[in-house]
Amino acid sequence: MDAYIDFNLKCPKVFEFFRRNEAFEFKRRVQDAISPKRFEHCLAVGGILFELDRSVGANTSLILGLAHDYTKELSDYETIDMIWKNRLPLYEGERENKQTLHAVTAGFLFGKVFPSAPLVYSFAIRHHTILSSQYLNDLCFNLFVADKIDYTRSYIPNQFRKEIIAMDDAARRAYSVLKMQKKHFGETGGGFFKRTSELYEMLEQKYEKR
Repeated sequence: MDAYIDFNLKCPKVFEFFRRNEAFEFKRRVQDAISPKRFEHCLAVGGILFELDRSVGANTSLILGLAHDYTKELSDYETIDMIWKNRLPLYEGERENKQTLHAVTAGFLFGKVFPSAPLVYSFAIRHHTILSSQYLNDLCFNLFVADKIDYTRSYIPNQFRKEIIAMDDAARRAYSVLKMQKKHFGETGGGFFKRTSELYEMLEQKYEKR
C-alpha cells in the first residue's frame, strides 16, 4: 500500500440518510449487543459527530455512533470467524492488535443491516480505529475524532474538546487528536501503529512544517 494521503479527495456528500424510526430500532439492537457503559460511549460518539458536522444529520450521526462499536464485545473467536468466513481484508495495524478488529466487523455488519446506505458510512466505520487507509475523507476523520474525545473519556480536558469541536478542518482535528494521543500514550498505545504513524507524519508536515 502506498504511503500517502490524498488530501484533495473530497468526502462524498453526506446527509440525513436515515429516518427516526430506523435510528430508534438500531439503537435497541445495539443496546442489546453491548454493555451499558459502552452503549453510553456510543451515544456520546454520535452526539459529538453531529456537533462536528451537522450536515450528517442527527439520525445518521446517532446510527454511526452506535455502529462504530457494535461488535466491540464479540468474543475473539466470533470476531475472527466473521472476518475469515467473509474474507474481510486487514491492514497492518489491525493484524498487529486484535483490539482494532471490531472496526472491520462493525463496518461489515453495518452494510448488512443497512444495505442501501451510502458506502461512505461503512467506510468511515471501517476506518475509525487507526485511520488505516490512504483514501480518507472528512467523515472518516470526524468519526475517529468523535470516538477519541467523547464525554465519557475522563482524560480529555474539556477545553481541548471544545477547541477540537470548534475547528473547521476535519484533518486538522484528527492531527490534533493524534498529537494528544502520542503525548498521552506514546507511540506504542492508543492506536499508534505504523500506518497511523505515517499518517501523523504527513499531517505534521501539512500543518506544522510549512
